[in-house]
Amino acid sequence: VINKNISDDAPCVYFKKAFNACKNSQTLFGGISDIEMLKDNLAINCIPPEIVDMQASDYEEFLSKRRKLMAEKIKLYYFSL
Repeated sequence: VINKNISDDAPCVYFKKAFNACKNSQTLFGGISDIEMLKDNLAINCIPPEIVDMQASDYEEFLSKRRKLMAEKIKLYYFSL
């Protein structure tokens, strides 16, 4: 259902919509209606917060930033074992 609601919108479009909905305590995509929950969800999924302003031309930068976030998450998990 969430993907259907997003349709063909670019990430910068639907993340802006999601952040704006959260500012008004509304749910637009999924059950997240709070800015902090949305930010936590991005962090949990290793999505760089800059995604809100990124365009398709920023894809390589997105991948680089996400790769670093994923590596840090794996490192923290490994050292917690």
